[in-house]
Amino acid sequence: MLIHIYKKSIIKSWVGFNNRNIEMPVMIAKGTIVCPNTRIAKYTSIRNNVLIDGNTLRIGRYCSIANDVSIGIGNHPIEKISTSDCFYYSKWNLVKNDLRENINNKKTIIGNDVWIGTKAIVLSGVSIGHGVVIASGSVVTKDIPDYAVVGGVPAKVIKFRFNENIIDELLLLKWWNFDDTILVEAWNKSSIEESIFFCKRLIMLIRDDDISYFTTPQVLENVWGKWYGKVNILFAVTPFMVEMEEFNIKNREFSSHQLGKKEFDISKNTELIEYIKMLLSKGYIEIGLHGYNHRYIVNNNNLIAEYDVDDESLLYDKSLKAKAYLERLFHTKIDTFIPPDNAVSRSAMKVLSKSGFNKILRAFPIKYIDTKFSFNFIYFWLKRVIFKYKYNLVYSKSYFNGYLYEEASYLYKGQSLEILINDYKIFKKHNLPFTIATHYWELDGSMKENLDNFLESIINEK
Repeated sequence: MLIHIYKKSIIKSWVGFNNRNIEMPVMIAKGTIVCPNTRIAKYTSIRNNVLIDGNTLRIGRYCSIANDVSIGIGNHPIEKISTSDCFYYSKWNLVKNDLRENINNKKTIIGNDVWIGTKAIVLSGVSIGHGVVIASGSVVTKDIPDYAVVGGVPAKVIKFRFNENIIDELLLLKWWNFDDTILVEAWNKSSIEESIFFCKRLIMLIRDDDISYFTTPQVLENVWGKWYGKVNILFAVTPFMVEMEEFNIKNREFSSHQLGKKEFDISKNTELIEYIKMLLSKGYIEIGLHGYNHRYIVNNNNLIAEYDVDDESLLYDKSLKAKAYLERLFHTKIDTFIPPDNAVSRSAMKVLSKSGFNKILRAFPIKYIDTKFSFNFIYFWLKRVIFKYKYNLVYSKSYFNGYLYEEASYLYKGQSLEILINDYKIFKKHNLPFTIATHYWELDGSMKENLDNFLESIINEK
């Protein structure tokens, strides 16, 4: 499959048509300038005379960018004695070192299925949500929420493309990761409701925990290779994992736990980093933060998980550092947190919200101690109790717990194929997300076989 670039386009610092920054196919019309490091995802159309500045980190899939649009336009330092770029741009030969990154270091991110009208301007540091429509001539100066229709100078929300329930369904589906043939059929449905219903047969997420310095691409490929592009997969990444040590505790499933003193930086495993970047560029996976180093605290022969403590200052520093580190490393936004050992304190909830996370995934339903007492809490607590009593399963509908959105995961520990299928049907019947939580290092023999057979049966479900 080829990329279609007109001869008069300027793709700065790109090497031919096979550059890894392009997920083919895309269309880039004449007179368009694309600066280095910008990733452009498949089925995105960029019309004539568009300027995509170097501050633009990523343009998602299925985007439509009209003529004369400018994206990622940087600012000049108005607090300095002069706003001229000759004082920080080395090509003027006035300064030796190029300081542009220090001046314009805020990145612009365009979500999937975004339509930007003629002569619109999107400034640097702005995040455009999925499904957004930007009217012609608009100047976008701040973040735009998912599926908003905006216009004006500065751009303001005029309306939303769909009601709140439909938007939630679309964001849950992440339909832009589906196979082309599925999307063609979904697009041809007579209503958005029918399209969503059709896509829901793939409304499933695999959550693979403990991706770290110690992980090898070969093992991940062996476990998940056949499912990339067919099911949504989230890698829960720990950036500075510590070593495992033997420590036996009654009623604990494993005999080894993360207790080591030395931290191992995931960036040192360059083979793994390149592998994950490749998967991200193809839209096969997403990334979530799985703690800072996953280190347990030993207290009276008990283990306390990394985020099940109350030191807000320490948690805040660790959360900010880990989030920023992985975002720089993988060039992707991270807003989902997966707590080590599925344990998180109320203090940690507060900190995660302040640190820029908006969603938490856990294998077990939330406890009262983690959340604020409210009508919303009572409603979902009753839902969980009833669902647990009736099916012995966790109620997985996402809800705002006072700090961030929380969603329970389905813990896979080798259940039989029959149990997996029956449980999935219960979630599907109640229109609930089905997030399977597991570890790549557990999936061997019958555990992997059962999960593979389950995924195969769901994908081929009519």
